[in-house]
Amino acid sequence: MEALVIEGAVGATSIEDLVKKLNKPRAVWMMVPAAVVDSTINTVSPLLEADDVSSTEATLTTTMTFAARRN
Repeated sequence: MEALVIEGAVGATSIEDLVKKLNKPRAVWMMVPAAVVDSTINTVSPLLEADDVSSTEATLTTTMTFAARRN
């Protein structure tokens, strides 16, 4: 990650840190293994606000997309 930060990317040390660094309204799209889709959604959802949008894609044998709006 350090090499990308040197080139101008913004690094994050955790999901919480990533969400804090995004401009509001935040759009979060994460591609994760199918086995951790639910736990990823459960981790990200509490960090989002009403106008934020989250999408998680499973990247194993099947692809599932979830878009969740927290009210």
